[in-house]
Amino acid sequence: MYDPIRTGVAMLVEAHRYPAFAWRRDSWDTVRPYWIDKLTGSPRLRTQIDAGADVDDVVGAWAEELATFNRRRRPYLLY
Repeated sequence: MYDPIRTGVAMLVEAHRYPAFAWRRDSWDTVRPYWIDKLTGSPRLRTQIDAGADVDDVVGAWAEELATFNRRRRPYLLY
């Protein structure tokens, strides 16, 4: 099954390997200057990739949170 989130993470991990890669920054936002942090909701993805994590490490880091969310939402699924 195709997982677009995993694909996006894989693209970021691969792009990070290139010397010219740089995370895009806001010059006006001193609290959260990185665009990727705004898009993902936290600095976790960026810091994991900066630390050298691979795709499995990054995606696996939120597996427990995702399982908890899926359990909590199950009663509300109508179809």
